[in-house]
Amino acid sequence: MKSSLEQEFALHLPKGNKPWFEGWYVRVQTKEISFAIIFGLQISNAKKSAFIQILDTHTKKSRYVEYPWKAVTIQQHPFVINIRGNRLSMNSVTLRLPQLQADLLHSSLTPLHTSPYAPTIMGPFSYVSMECVHSIISLRHTVSGTLRLNNRCFQIHGSGYMEKDRGISFPSAYAWFQSNNCEDTASCFFFSLAHIPFLTGSFQGCICVLMVHEKQLCFATYLGCRATEDRKNQQIVLRQYPLELRIRLSGEKGHTLASPKQGAMQGRIQETLRGEAFVTLLSKGRHIKSWHFTQGGLERAGIDI
Repeated sequence: MKSSLEQEFALHLPKGNKPWFEGWYVRVQTKEISFAIIFGLQISNAKKSAFIQILDTHTKKSRYVEYPWKAVTIQQHPFVINIRGNRLSMNSVTLRLPQLQADLLHSSLTPLHTSPYAPTIMGPFSYVSMECVHSIISLRHTVSGTLRLNNRCFQIHGSGYMEKDRGISFPSAYAWFQSNNCEDTASCFFFSLAHIPFLTGSFQGCICVLMVHEKQLCFATYLGCRATEDRKNQQIVLRQYPLELRIRLSGEKGHTLASPKQGAMQGRIQETLRGEAFVTLLSKGRHIKSWHFTQGGLERAGIDI
């Protein structure tokens, strides 16, 4: 029987050929290089195909490679997706692309703490149909192996992060950040704020996890969190009594990635792997601690603060 984490990581394709996308995002940080790998599937009225996207700080470029649907093979338990020799599981990544080969192992995965009320980062919204479903597979884990990029070989001993998205389209406006790099090496940080279509309307929803020494502090709309944009101080403030989290994001424009619209990868977003977040935690107005996260993945689309 699959665990809830394995179920989230596995394939969720709907029956028929309804518009749909499903993407697995893996990011690795080392002192020498940071890179992100996305394995994905897309179904739209126009096409049905697979793809791999790559972004790295060595070439400072992004790459999108598309494959026919017949190039995909799936192993269900444990879940493995194989796209013409490029292989992804929860515990490993293998890439065999022109000018890019990788053999990576993941260990000591850190799943999100869950409950019946919040079985995933989506909380109770995981029980209803949403335009985009977000999953955190591992907040932080160890990555080891090799990466060969444009004839240069990198020995990888670093930190990793894994998440997944599935559904029809990305939110029309959102900000997203994640980093494991901080002076406090026991800390990592994930944050997302988005305008979310729901039923006949929409709402602004936030999900955020600050992990400090194995303790996960979760801020979320479904936990009563209210997010406000403090434009005077160029920060986002999350209030979830008795806690308050102040977040200031910064980073270069980044590089273009394809994103889903009605199942097809026809949208465009910008992601940098050099994002920063200045995070301050307060309780009942009293300063608890501040963190400076660097080498983060940062995307901003329609939310510029």
